[in-house]
Amino acid sequence: MYRPVVITPPALEPCSIADLKDHLRVTHSNDDTLIDAMGRAARQYVESRTGRTLFQTTLEIVMDQFTYCNGEFITLPRASPLLSVTSVKYTDSDGVEHTLSPSSYIVNADAMPGGITPVYGQTWPSYTPRPTASVRIRYIAGLSDTASPLVYPEDGLVAIIKLLTEGFYNYRGPVLADESGIMNAVANTYGVEALLAQYQVAYEF
Repeated sequence: MYRPVVITPPALEPCSIADLKDHLRVTHSNDDTLIDAMGRAARQYVESRTGRTLFQTTLEIVMDQFTYCNGEFITLPRASPLLSVTSVKYTDSDGVEHTLSPSSYIVNADAMPGGITPVYGQTWPSYTPRPTASVRIRYIAGLSDTASPLVYPEDGLVAIIKLLTEGFYNYRGPVLADESGIMNAVANTYGVEALLAQYQVAYEF
């Protein structure tokens, strides 16, 4: 499974500093920078564990060649939901980069996660690829940050971010991590793992 690189991070966070401070019952501003960083870390962890992207983010995956894991449908990681595909590029063995016309592939934004497939009657390009990092697909995933009214992630996902931030804030020293990579103290005290399981995208796990 290829992991995407964040090209443009989200402009909005599911939980503002005010939301997090209210949950933590923190009334001073001394730890605002720390709480903000912990909130972002919690959101990133939720996205990594669930295979979702919470707010609009530009992502890019780099593959050695066009894949055929599910027919010719290429599933885009963390494209849950998928908003749009910016570009599909491939580099041949001569080092020449080509950009596919958007008319040559179909974007499926309804699937979770979304993906792309060639239009009917066509296949992905036949070429001699560069030995590595031949294909680059850039796309935008997550809830729109320009919609009106603005739609926020589900309450359960927001709750996980708050619970994780609370755990990070209360347990600042080194703690033993369990097999899933989350702190035992956070997982056991707050039941985060049970909540995360409800939101995992099946393809990702």
